[in-house]
This record gives sequence, structure tokens and C-alpha cells, in this order.
Amino acid sequence: MPGENHVTTNHEVIQRWAESRGGHPAFVQATASAGDPGIIRIDFPGYSGEQSLSPTSWDEFRKEPRLCLSGQNRQR
Repeated sequence: MPGENHVTTNHEVIQRWAESRGGHPAFVQATASAGDPGIIRIDFPGYSGEQSLSPTSWDEFRKEPRLCLSGQNRQR
């Protein structure tokens, strides 16, 4: 059963959430251009990002001012 929807723009909250699930920030290689690393997302182990994503640091992640995480917690 899904829980209620949560949205945050707090980079520390997003980092804690991602790391607790094994995630780390990465850039989508196909969206990069001169001087712009491209779209940033969270990559999780076991998903298809190995060939299409470039890992980056949480410091680089925090430089992006307009990030948002939206999701639901499952009730158990």
C-alpha cells in the first residue's frame, strides 16, 4: 500500500535518502555538451546506468540549484 507523497529540495535530505538505498549522483552522458555536464540523476546499483551515466560527487550534485526529489514511502 503506498504512503503519502513527499517532495523535498533539500540536498542533504536527498543525499541521505539516496545513500540509504545505495544510490549516488551521476550525469546522463547523452545530455552533455561543451561546458555543461548534462542532466544529473541518482543512479542505483543493478539498474541500466552503467553504460549511459558518468558518476559524479555529491559536491557537484549540490551545485545544481533546482533539484527536487518526489516519492512515496511504502507502509509496511
